[in-house]
Amino acid sequence: MKNLHKKTASTLMTATILMGCASVADDNVTIPFKTSPRGHILVPVEVNGEHQQLYLFDTGAGLTALNSERIPDNLYSEDTVKKSTLGRAHSTKETYTVELPSFELGGLKQPNIRAIMMDLTDVENGKFEINGIVGFNFFKNYDLRINYSNNELTLSTPRTKAQCDAMDGVLFTLNSGSHIQFPVSLGSVSVPAILDTGSPMTGMNGLAAEAIMPGVLEQLKAASSGHGQKNSHGSDAFYGQLGIGEISVNDKIVGRGSPVNVIDLPVFELFKLDKGPAVLFGTNMLQNKTVEISYSCQKISIN
Repeated sequence: MKNLHKKTASTLMTATILMGCASVADDNVTIPFKTSPRGHILVPVEVNGEHQQLYLFDTGAGLTALNSERIPDNLYSEDTVKKSTLGRAHSTKETYTVELPSFELGGLKQPNIRAIMMDLTDVENGKFEINGIVGFNFFKNYDLRINYSNNELTLSTPRTKAQCDAMDGVLFTLNSGSHIQFPVSLGSVSVPAILDTGSPMTGMNGLAAEAIMPGVLEQLKAASSGHGQKNSHGSDAFYGQLGIGEISVNDKIVGRGSPVNVIDLPVFELFKLDKGPAVLFGTNMLQNKTVEISYSCQKISIN
């Protein structure tokens, strides 16, 4: 297992980065965050009571994760290591999970949390460093508010039924038990979407492109033929981009003329959304907005 450990000088550097103090009021914890050059939310985390490290806060991650390229020595006990299967948006592979004695964000501490090991250098893209990902198994017991304008993340205790009834938003389901699936309108076409704050770009599959603009997929294929276009999702099944006139959630417009990648991601098959139109809703649609995610009400709003 030692080949999974790679302690670097840069790890020690990121460990000293402080991002301001969390504030607590009325059972709410508000944490200042940084955004990466690609739009990811970066928050300070303490693992096993050690110094703070930068982690990516990701609604598209079912499990908390450790960057296998930046794991400090003695972070976990070897007897807690288990083989596991890692399913990402672009691939599936065998890896390991470990148990961390303590995991803390903004004063909220969870003992004995499971974390999966994964190489996150592709996420860093040589532009920033992260030590891991804060996933659903940590924040599932809280309601979330992500204020992209003020760079603040708030975690609060679950709402009451009366508060849920009063909350403005659209209902969502938890696909595969952890991923937020909610309806998004692309023009006049309603499409199921997965909210992924770990994805810098929104992508829709070919079926969604055809639903809003019949015949466009063949046009995109012809236009991209021989050009070898690259894309932020890293998938070979990338056909190009479409500018969508209006993108709305719960009748509220969240984007006008927004570019959306047309791409058949493995994540759609993983979530059984590959037989019809589907969207991976990324952070390019969330900039300068406030996202309310209530797991207790199973409602989401984007304003």
